[in-house]
This record gives sequence, C-alpha cells and structure tokens, in this order.
Amino acid sequence: MVQRRATRLVPYLQRLSYTQRLSRLQPPLLKFRRRRSDLINVFRMLKGVDDVDPNLFFKFSHYHSTRGHDYNFYPAKSLKKIGQLSFVSRVAGQWNGLPLEVVEAEIVRILKSGLEKYTFLFRRFCCVVSCYLEVFAV
Repeated sequence: MVQRRATRLVPYLQRLSYTQRLSRLQPPLLKFRRRRSDLINVFRMLKGVDDVDPNLFFKFSHYHSTRGHDYNFYPAKSLKKIGQLSFVSRVAGQWNGLPLEVVEAEIVRILKSGLEKYTFLFRRFCCVVSCYLEVFAV
C-alpha cells in the first residue's frame, strides 16, 4: 500500500498503472530491503549505536583466517524451524560474507552506501550467471 502510493508521487508516472510504474522504477524487492535492514541492525549493535550488548546475541568467531573480517560470528544452532529462522541465524551468513570495507564502516551512512554497492554488484553477478546458464543449458 505504501509502495503503491509512493510510486504515484513521481510526476511523470502518475497516469500509468501500478504495474507500469513498478516496471519503470524497478524498486528493490522486499527480501532485499529486509536483508539490508537486518545487516544495518547488526552493524548498529556491533558499533554500539544501539544500547544492546552484542554478546547476548552473537557468538563471535575467534578464528581469523586470511579471508573475511574480524567481526565474523557463528549462526545460532537450533534443531527447530523457529530457531533456524531467528535473527542471528538469518543474518550470520550474510554478515560474514560482506567485504571488509563494508563491515568496517565508521557510521551507518557509509555502511548503507557500501551495502548498495555490494548488493548492486552481487545482483549483476547473479544476472550474468543466470544468463550464462540459460545460454549454455543443455
């Protein structure tokens, strides 16, 4: 509902249907927006912006390899589906996979721009791979 109303605010698209406005604007999918907000929340917890002790949520990895960054943490272990869908389990792989320059941002604004760049490159990579698979599919 909010997205529908927001697309009407663009002056040159007001007379188009909702589906036409979406195809022209190409807003990010809801799953990407959720993932982005989860990663921002992790960043805010780790940097002390939010008044939350990160040790209550995350079990940090003490193994530092040559890849990745020093802020890696383990996903929560759970045998039940509800535990596997928890915040910590949902964001662990995504956070641990971020490049060093994104994770070591000093403020939230810099993190957001780094996430946008990283997400854009990741989407282009996925698009190239899917096109490659379509072309060379047997």
